[in-house]
Amino acid sequence: MNLNMKLSATVLCSSLISTVVGFYLGHSSSATTATKQVPPPLVQSETNANACSEPNSATIALAENKPDVSTPDTPPKEAAQATEVTEPPKALMAKDLFGQLEEALNQPSPYAESIQSALQAQLLYEMSHNPAALSWAITQFKNGLSTETGQILGALLGVIQDPEVEAASIELVEGSSSEEKIAGLELMARLGIYGEKQRSHVMKLLSSETNKNVMGAALYALPKHPTSPQETTQIINTLKPLTQNDDPELRRRAMIAVANWANDREKLDPVVDALKDNSADVRAGAAFALAQSRYSDQSVASALVDLVKNDDEDWVVREIAWQTLADLPMSESHYKIFEKFQAELDASAEVETASTTEPVAP
Repeated sequence: MNLNMKLSATVLCSSLISTVVGFYLGHSSSATTATKQVPPPLVQSETNANACSEPNSATIALAENKPDVSTPDTPPKEAAQATEVTEPPKALMAKDLFGQLEEALNQPSPYAESIQSALQAQLLYEMSHNPAALSWAITQFKNGLSTETGQILGALLGVIQDPEVEAASIELVEGSSSEEKIAGLELMARLGIYGEKQRSHVMKLLSSETNKNVMGAALYALPKHPTSPQETTQIINTLKPLTQNDDPELRRRAMIAVANWANDREKLDPVVDALKDNSADVRAGAAFALAQSRYSDQSVASALVDLVKNDDEDWVVREIAWQTLADLPMSESHYKIFEKFQAELDASAEVETASTTEPVAP
């Protein structure tokens, strides 16, 4: 029995030495180009030498396929600490996906759009199901508001209904820079959370802010929602001055906001008046806004008809006014003008179709 155990130990020791030497020789050829891959020199301690010459109790236990009782097990506390040290961070998957997304954005390919969409979907799932990944993503978003990947993170965060994301939007709105305020307002609008807290921040900016981009983002973050009659009046009074702003785009957005909140003809006056604005974009925006309004009457229909029948008006403005008119009660005279313009649209479509199908002369 003792002879068999010694023989087994000797065989094991020989196999171990052969393996290490073989590994060393197999990698020695790449030592000049990758020195970090070369294993450290084999140092045979006194214990190892004795183990090969005379098997100890651990070797005998291994040869007999028995547990080694000579070495105590790692204490449970130390084992737990080792696990904590080697465990990957909770946000590691999100970081990896974000890194892949940045790489895909910087290296366009024929499949770039599909790859980016897939990575964004995976990243959104990780952010939605992993609180640590969500916190990490919010930090990354705040640190890269103007970057392309930061904007992508903002869009993804906008579909996650989470108190931490909501708090981040308010924190940014209260920021000192215009960039922070715009990012916070856009995130707030995407979230679709229109509580009193959010509305008070938006109204404060609309009444005190001078940066037109911030004001435009604030208008975007103020869709219609239930409020008291008194608060509705306050909101309309805050919006009215913006309908006279010298910036056409800001006027256009203000018209849409007023139409969303107006609940009588008087409050809708700025929008109806904007149908005569000197900017075609504002006139088109006003016509579109009237389609969104909760209030309409024959005077509104008359103002729209004036646009539709004006041959000198921009064609797009006339068409938007015509589309809005379709949703309003019309008098007989209004309906005739509506039909006439529809005939013009049909004729224009036939001419365009004929020009695209006409055979090319050889």
